[in-house]
Amino acid sequence: MLSATSELAIRTLVFLAMSGKEVPIPAPRIARALNCSPSYLAKTTATLSRAGILRSVRGTRGGVVLSQRPDEITLLDSFL
Repeated sequence: MLSATSELAIRTLVFLAMSGKEVPIPAPRIARALNCSPSYLAKTTATLSRAGILRSVRGTRGGVVLSQRPDEITLLDSFL
């Protein structure tokens, strides 16, 4: 069974991969789409960023973006 954090991490990665965008997507927009707490998502994306799976971009056009192509990320990479 997956932890809630692992499940959110996987859902976040799938959302970003399916967006097809290589520009940062703001965390509040991801939280709304995944129907989760913005603060919980922020903690999860911070962990994924530290692991090198996501890249975090600050500023008015900031957000998170996959640091690798979706086909290069394995399910094992996303477990926290």
